[in-house]
Amino acid sequence: MPAIMCTPYMEFMFPRLASRGSDCTLEPYAIRSLDEANAYISSPPLGGRNRESVRTLQRLIDVSVRTVFGDVDARKLQASLTLFAEASDDEFLSETMFDVWFNGLLDEDTMTRIRFMQR
Repeated sequence: MPAIMCTPYMEFMFPRLASRGSDCTLEPYAIRSLDEANAYISSPPLGGRNRESVRTLQRLIDVSVRTVFGDVDARKLQASLTLFAEASDDEFLSETMFDVWFNGLLDEDTMTRIRFMQR
């Protein structure tokens, strides 16, 4: 069964931490720091849209994340949720999605890059 979510919109709807040394033109929606992620999630329109999207996903708890997104986009979602959970103290919605779809696990690559940035 094909994934329900459309891949081109993942980067826009669920931004992730930019790759090390990435060009802004290659990752136009990427977030470059925890401060930027905190500003994004604190912004009423951006953070509000993100929370609304995550609340919508919570309605799909009986469906696997890979059914909704496919393997690649499921990893992108986990990376985005990890970024915002780390950037904000009150991202309960994101954290509950880890339990629902990711067995409580954060995205390890995102965590490694966050630790590297904090040095």
